[in-house]
Amino acid sequence: MGSIIFHVQPENVTATFFMQNVRWVNSIIYSNFNKTFFKEFKRIHCPSNFIADYLQKHGYTSKMHVISNGCPSEYHWHKCAKPAWCADKFVVLMVGRLSPEKHQDIILDAVQHSAYEKQIQVILVGTGLSEQKLRKKAEKLTNPPRIGYMSDQDLMDVLGYADLYVHTGEVELESLSCLEAMSSGLVPLISDSPLSATPQFALDDRSLFKHSDPKALAQKIDYWIENPEAIKKMGRTYANFAKRYSLTNSVKLFEKMLKEEIAEHETSSKNN
Repeated sequence: MGSIIFHVQPENVTATFFMQNVRWVNSIIYSNFNKTFFKEFKRIHCPSNFIADYLQKHGYTSKMHVISNGCPSEYHWHKCAKPAWCADKFVVLMVGRLSPEKHQDIILDAVQHSAYEKQIQVILVGTGLSEQKLRKKAEKLTNPPRIGYMSDQDLMDVLGYADLYVHTGEVELESLSCLEAMSSGLVPLISDSPLSATPQFALDDRSLFKHSDPKALAQKIDYWIENPEAIKKMGRTYANFAKRYSLTNSVKLFEKMLKEEIAEHETSSKNN
């Protein structure tokens, strides 16, 4: 058979049962995926080198094509004024499903450890099963976080006035939301989880923190608060860096993969 896309990480499923770190369980799922389905395909589209390497380690023999999901062109460097309700605050943003493996709770815990707790405004964009637990934990903070769904336009505005993008996800094949934030000019602060591909976006250690460690995250947040010129400069750097992950470029790479498949099929047909 031809090509297939690998966009379902077994750990996303097992995380629901808090078993994302139980290696033998996840290995069985990876193996079954391969034996019952993926081994029938000559090529697998992977959104990151991380998952391509992971599949090969689990015995997948198909040719891996690493192609980013791609960031749409509407996400680009832009800045706008903060609304009155957070005009004097340092805005920390995360976008993603409100679920256990995304670990937004670590952000809320980190803010409590920050030397600038009273100055920080957290915005968590998304919906999911963890919403009520996050709201309960958020009650401890000086500035009540904004948590929940947001329209595309409102999100675009937030990306324009937020100060820092924090990504605490433990299980990620790539993280398009982090890529969109970078493209918009935000410096990312990313968990170094061994089950996540998102650390690939970090340009230096200032954009990484020890996963599941609120105090480590707090220290990095405080660094960026204390270095406004550095965060401004790196915001531009990250926006330029993110251009290599543009949707346009991803489409070109995907087309190249399909053309390779077609050419191989035609050659095989002629030989037969």
